[in-house]
Amino acid sequence: MNKEPIKLTPSHGNFRFSNFADARDFADRARKSMVILLGDDERYWVVSLALGEELLKSGYELAG
Repeated sequence: MNKEPIKLTPSHGNFRFSNFADARDFADRARKSMVILLGDDERYWVVSLALGEELLKSGYELAG
């Protein structure tokens, strides 16, 4: 599936990390449930479950 480019801003509640360990650590300590996706910018995106669902439908993949 071709993914549509999505420009995420901080207001979307997303966080980007250059390595998976940091992304996992952040997601594990977050108050709300988060998912880690492989971003189109070579980084790991930690996003809310709702945004993660939208991104998965758009063709993004879960990390790890």
